Amino acid sequence: MRLFYGAALRFICRSAACAAVFIVATQVRGASANPAQGAAVARVAQPCPPALEMPPEARKLLIELFIDPHRLAAADTARLTSNPQFKAFDAANRPRGTDDWAARCRFYWDNPTARAARFTPRIVFMGDSITENWGLAHPAFFGHGVLDRGISGQTSAENFKNNILSMIEIARANRIEVVLSSIPPAAGFSWRPQVDPKPWISQLNAWLRTCAAQNHLRFVNYYPLLAGPAGAFRADLSNDGVHPNRSGYRVMRAVVEKEILRSVR
Repeated sequence: MRLFYGAALRFICRSAACAAVFIVATQVRGASANPAQGAAVARVAQPCPPALEMPPEARKLLIELFIDPHRLAAADTARLTSNPQFKAFDAANRPRGTDDWAARCRFYWDNPTARAARFTPRIVFMGDSITENWGLAHPAFFGHGVLDRGISGQTSAENFKNNILSMIEIARANRIEVVLSSIPPAAGFSWRPQVDPKPWISQLNAWLRTCAAQNHLRFVNYYPLLAGPAGAFRADLSNDGVHPNRSGYRVMRAVVEKEILRSVR
């Protein structure tokens, strides 16, 4: 999770009724990204290029592979990376990371639209790809003042706690209620098989629960509902063992609707 989200909160939510739901769905993967060496740094009138939309066919394939419940295979990943529309989108999107390594422009063009909509933004979900993909699984869930502001990317254990504390401070300074949530289970990462995330997830979830209690915040615990044997993500709720599929998001949504939405909407 990135500290920039505080700026997004100040922009989206300008009333005490807005509740920022920090969906702490992180993949603790190691060192976080750093700005490119030699990248231009300056104040400009228009810092963000026009939004880049994923092509419909690529989006459809992404949903088929990661959202529709099934067991992800190596051939599935190859289908995605070899898809012409996805390759073109990835090629166009990748250079933006050089100048915008913290993804500050990810929702730059969406936020004014959200504020001008009929329903005032009241709840903002934040996190990484686990939160971002939720919009693919249940797009109708994010409407009527509920926003998905997940940004896919690395999250490191080193800066995790400081970022959470900073976000709480920024939110409170802007009269925004904070809700913390647990990190979902994962027994391993296919892209980094040498990493065992289970101890990190256990330690960080304990810290999040304590942080919520010490700061008098609500805490939403997805973990026990999503976890299977030995700390793995339940196979019926995740295609790759890390990200929820449609069934997994349905479980998470039920918890949020019961514990958060009824008291905020």
